[in-house]
Amino acid sequence: MSQKISIIDLIRELPLEEMREDAQELGVDFKSKKLDCISLLAYILQSFLLTTRLSQRKIGNSAGLMSLHELFGINIHEGNVSHSSISERLSTINPKFFEDSYGMLYKRSQPVLGSEGLYESRLVRIDTTLVAETSNKLLEGIITGVNERFGGERRQIKYGVAFNGFAAILSKVFTDQLFSGDEVALSQTVTDAISAVDGKHSIFLFDRGVSSVESLKDISRLTQEKTDSFVGRVKISRKINIIRSNDIDSSCSDDGNIRVTDDYIGNLHKQRTTKWDDTEFRFLKVEFCHPRPKSASQGSHRRKYQDYMILITNDFETPALTLAQYYLKRWDIEVFFKFLKQNLSFSHLISVNSNGIQVILYITLIMALLIKLYQHYHNVGPTMAIDLIQVELANWLYMHPVALIANNNSHCRDISQQKVFRPL
Repeated sequence: MSQKISIIDLIRELPLEEMREDAQELGVDFKSKKLDCISLLAYILQSFLLTTRLSQRKIGNSAGLMSLHELFGINIHEGNVSHSSISERLSTINPKFFEDSYGMLYKRSQPVLGSEGLYESRLVRIDTTLVAETSNKLLEGIITGVNERFGGERRQIKYGVAFNGFAAILSKVFTDQLFSGDEVALSQTVTDAISAVDGKHSIFLFDRGVSSVESLKDISRLTQEKTDSFVGRVKISRKINIIRSNDIDSSCSDDGNIRVTDDYIGNLHKQRTTKWDDTEFRFLKVEFCHPRPKSASQGSHRRKYQDYMILITNDFETPALTLAQYYLKRWDIEVFFKFLKQNLSFSHLISVNSNGIQVILYITLIMALLIKLYQHYHNVGPTMAIDLIQVELANWLYMHPVALIANNNSHCRDISQQKVFRPL
């Protein structure tokens, strides 16, 4: 049973000294006297913890609340910070600082995974998601049409994320029209994730968004160079040239949820030609043992569920059922996206320029990682974790009212100073 650690303890373990050194190297606070990078991070994190829907005004108002100033070691401002100051700082501050800060926290949290979690983290789930702005205020983004209500062009932001089942290990923001389709954005995210992941024998999982032969060949080459592999999915209508079939052991091809009915080696068509590409892939036909719903939703935009799927991989050794079970883990990233959007206001754009969007992305991931750590230590779901965190913060404020008016670390010395980023 894991030890219960408070959100105050987790915040105290943020690598603030390393973050300040990084900020100095990057020069992110050059000519910025009032709203330095640590203060901005603290205000946004505080707002995340105390409210369900963020805005620049709420972030600015949190500067006057002064609840967590002691924990972050920042100077207390007299009164609130204007939302215009927040907006200007988000649009100009270097996002690299927040990317590095997330990386520091992620690295320190790795021992929490334990041996089982580290094995699970070999499965890298990769996908993209869209966030649309309801008004015409988004300065940069992928054009999707005309906004009839507000006038001007309707824009959206596309995010690419690589997720290891515990936290995001890579994140990207796409605003160029080139990335409007899934193929380009997802392929780019996959190739970047392969380069970013340390260690060997990782398995990269992605859906039908990567479909071109050239993209699949590039991914196969990159993974093989690092002794990694991938498992993707192709449309059931995709033509495959079967070269040879592999024998299937019926005793180990069914786990009660899925069954592998076909296992064969083949190749795909070259783009815009009738010729077959000479690159060999392994294909698996996987059937679902239980009936699936007819569609994902009601109405005109229905997505029909198939009774089976065709997987593609460059792993020719691993048992077919194991590869299919790996692929089903890809759904974890869909759950992660749902958590970001529903619980952390990810679908609500706090900033409307590309720079600010990147900053908020990394701070959101920092917040998500803190909540994930809290879930681990308390063995609760994300919604319950957020509720408990808010209660803990309210109790801490009640027990430390002086924190509202003074910057004195001595006021909270009764809080445990134990290290929480430790192996299980």
